[in-house]
Amino acid sequence: MRLTIRLLEYRCRHLLEEKLPVISLLILLSPSSSSFNVYQDEEVRYEFRLVKIAEFDASEIMEMDIPCLMPFIPLMKGGEKYIDEADRRIYEGPFSIQAKSDLLTGMAILGGLVSESFPLRLIKRRRDIMIESAAYEIIKKEGYEEGLKAGIEQGIEKGIQQGILFAIRSMLELRFGAEGLRLYPEITAVA
Repeated sequence: MRLTIRLLEYRCRHLLEEKLPVISLLILLSPSSSSFNVYQDEEVRYEFRLVKIAEFDASEIMEMDIPCLMPFIPLMKGGEKYIDEADRRIYEGPFSIQAKSDLLTGMAILGGLVSESFPLRLIKRRRDIMIESAAYEIIKKEGYEEGLKAGIEQGIEKGIQQGILFAIRSMLELRFGAEGLRLYPEITAVA
């Protein structure tokens, strides 16, 4: 229900701001018997188009050969039979590397809703192209930033530890001279 109210909100906002016709559409990626194409309360009745991907027949989509629908094949009826063929058509299709990578990455993500093994198979087979996708770049950048942050934190901790050990060594030497420095290896072993 919350999602349909949001859809109505987007529709109203678009109508008010853009003053252009709007077609309300909700795409359902997994099967559901509780999803309907209408929202109704005591004052409002709102109908929209509900596209249930799981009810599409994968063989018909493959026959029509519509590349932008290929990433959805794993979610469709009979889709598991056509996954490899959809992958091949995208990979060998007359698209730019960027388009191929985005389509294949989308297929891997959507395929993960159906099978844990499919995305792994696809990534192993098509990694050469998938690394060109916008999604991969975002994930890589986030990983780099997280790694950098963790590295900085570790560096600060190590620096503090070394500073403390240096201070201890200096105090031992200052207070007890060369005799005090004999304790330093035992202290560093504990730290």
